[in-house]
Amino acid sequence: MTIACQLFARGGYADTSMNAIAEAAGVTKPVLYQHFGSKRELFLELLIDSRYRLAETFDAATSAATTARDQVHAGIAAYFGFMAQEEDRFALLFGAGSRHDPDFDREIQAIESVIADMVVELLGVSGRPLRVRETVAAALVGLVEGSSRQWLASADRLDPEVLAEEITALVWFGLRGLDTSQN
Repeated sequence: MTIACQLFARGGYADTSMNAIAEAAGVTKPVLYQHFGSKRELFLELLIDSRYRLAETFDAATSAATTARDQVHAGIAAYFGFMAQEEDRFALLFGAGSRHDPDFDREIQAIESVIADMVVELLGVSGRPLRVRETVAAALVGLVEGSSRQWLASADRLDPEVLAEEITALVWFGLRGLDTSQN
């Protein structure tokens, strides 16, 4: 699956053939079809696997942190770490033509929703209704995803930890502005 992920991430869904995947994997096309009934099925399986890996990475990092700020930083750092260490998986999730198919788009929305749900739990903004925290969480996910896209497109990339520190500072200052008990 790693080879298929690399090829899809670099060539996109439409321009990556099962022939190319089989050849790069060193197997015949019939062997590939024994495991995956179609290119679409393979791509969807890769999206689902990548979604779970990102969510597990995020959850493990935030669960280990002890303070609210550390949890925010750990989540952002885990996201950027996944982006840097699993660049092909990240490109598969947030590029590679993933939004052009309703089932693919549903998987992308699912990861954004899962991460946003985890962020809601980290937003200990006292006195804020759940709906406000959900909207802020979605905004934070969008901020981090947008930063990731810019990082991936850049020829002169920041160190992911430096990027995590900068975005954490921005987010933490903004969250403190929402919660007057933390000022």
